[in-house]
Amino acid sequence: MNIRKILCRLSAALLLLNSAAPYASAASQTEGIFDNKTYTHADVFDGMNIYNGIDVSYYNKNIDWEEVKDSGVDFAIIRVGYRGYGSAGTLCTDTKFVDNIEGALDAGIKVGVYYFTEAINKKEAIAEAEYCLEKIKDYDVTLPVVIDYEFPTDSNGPIGRMYKANLSKSAATNNCIAFCDTIKEAGYEPMIYANKSDFANLINGTKLSKSYKIWLANYTTKTTYSNPYEYWQYTSSGSVDGISGKVDCNFWYTDTGLDGNTVITVPPAITGTPAVTGTPDTTPKPSETPKPAETPKPTKTPKPSETPKPTKTPKPTKTPEPSKTPKPVVTEEPVVTASLSDAEIQAISDEVYTGDEIMPSPVISLNGSELIEDEDYEITYTDNINAGKASVTITGIGNYTGTITTSFIIKPARTSYFSGSPSNKAITLAWDNLTGAHGYQIYRADVYNGTYKKIKTITNGTTSSYKNTKLLADHEYYYKIRSYAKIDGKTYHSSYTTLTAATMKTKKAAIMPAKTNLLKTPASGSAKLVSLPKNCTVEYLGKTYLNDNTSYLHVNYIVKSKAYNGYLPSGLALEFYSLGKTTAALNMRKAAGTNKKVLAVIPEGTPVALLKKVNVKSKVWYKTNYYDGKKLYTGYVASGYINK
Repeated sequence: MNIRKILCRLSAALLLLNSAAPYASAASQTEGIFDNKTYTHADVFDGMNIYNGIDVSYYNKNIDWEEVKDSGVDFAIIRVGYRGYGSAGTLCTDTKFVDNIEGALDAGIKVGVYYFTEAINKKEAIAEAEYCLEKIKDYDVTLPVVIDYEFPTDSNGPIGRMYKANLSKSAATNNCIAFCDTIKEAGYEPMIYANKSDFANLINGTKLSKSYKIWLANYTTKTTYSNPYEYWQYTSSGSVDGISGKVDCNFWYTDTGLDGNTVITVPPAITGTPAVTGTPDTTPKPSETPKPAETPKPTKTPKPSETPKPTKTPKPTKTPEPSKTPKPVVTEEPVVTASLSDAEIQAISDEVYTGDEIMPSPVISLNGSELIEDEDYEITYTDNINAGKASVTITGIGNYTGTITTSFIIKPARTSYFSGSPSNKAITLAWDNLTGAHGYQIYRADVYNGTYKKIKTITNGTTSSYKNTKLLADHEYYYKIRSYAKIDGKTYHSSYTTLTAATMKTKKAAIMPAKTNLLKTPASGSAKLVSLPKNCTVEYLGKTYLNDNTSYLHVNYIVKSKAYNGYLPSGLALEFYSLGKTTAALNMRKAAGTNKKVLAVIPEGTPVALLKKVNVKSKVWYKTNYYDGKKLYTGYVASGYINK
């Protein structure tokens, strides 16, 4: 390991450990070598080794791993990838993963990896784990493979697929379990990363810590987190040579060496109250050399004062304590025959349907003491998949006997997909029915910011469409849908999913007749979103009506891959054409034909007006125009890359 200095404090004494030491043994406090703050470690880590590490991703840009190693970094946990935040949830690789893992390993740094999850069910969590395994199979990953459980945020707060899915605590916990079990089956060590709050509120940190390693994020100099953890991310503002900008820094607590096998013997001065009278003598003494435990690490030989204490190495003082092993007489003796019939079960909160088994962990207490799952009792579940009342059976084991039961409610989930297909005077609504619902309630408002009224109650949970007829032509309507389930005579509802759709014979593209401001809202005094140039193309979404019967034109405009959804004055004389959307980045050519000059490249998903159809050698081309933010082009695109 590279040379570093770690200050340790125990009680009022101050020790300066050998700067060439292969490890730092945990005392009450150490100094963070990457931020120079003093950190207090939990008592449970007394006598264990503390290694210094970082976690990195492409946000840390280019890294000089040799400098990182020389700065005192023992290990690195590298982001292997992430799932996209959008509805598609694409699995992605961190663009710096290969550079980072190869650089760290070449520098002799131990590595683990983490994956930023956006899984909303167990199937997706398993897919993320398998994605990780595929990416790391050719590298020497000896530290854990981690599922990073947290919500991404923007300026308005949490965002992303998991946040929108509003997963129950048990469902989120089960996703973590599915990821970890997949990693474990492949022969790697799984671990869960989350902050202190999320371990308590989003996932069940208590349950997870019983089976898997925990990586705690808590930016403080003394964490009060009470559940087990092995890694502590103590700051996101560290300064590490070889990395520009701020770095996430971590402590790793372990009773082994970095090779994972060598047990480190704790120097006696660490476990007692030392009397430091001068600079420690680090020169090896001949009498110390034969000590077996120290032979592999001669630079870490003990002090002369330690030589007469050879019995310290196997720690025999702790071994001959037979009275503690069987515990024949303890205050808990009366509990040996205790029955669960008098135990109290904390009420289980309502859960939300996920399509998988929901297995919450209730809090069981007896005589004021909380019992421990799999040690004092076992849990079995029935009817815990579909919406309805699920049963929980708690059976005593070990020192406890008897059985008690409780229940919880599984509410239907919010439908994640809701669309409207227009026709002249009707809109066909469609949604996914994977919600565990008994039925659906559909509401509609006829004007912008109008009052919603229920238009249909569907009593079959498998139904997934409804045609709303007798509507006005060229009129925008506003819908919302929620699923429901009747359980024990009470109706439980999901949250709403909303939709805006308009009646029109076909979807339309429109050409702007003049330079016009696109408004943020349908109001004369509305703020401007963007200025639309003359002859640019917009996607026409429908006519928006207000309570006073005034109207605006609702359009979607895309330039430089950025979309603007806004409103135009209704008196604007738009030229309408058939609408097409590019299905890939598409060349616009000066004339129809693959050998013609390329004028511009139209981004994927851009709406285009199909001005004219041309056949060239049995292939169809469309004439269209495209504004790239600076210049307006008119040319031809291949029909094979246009979705009408």
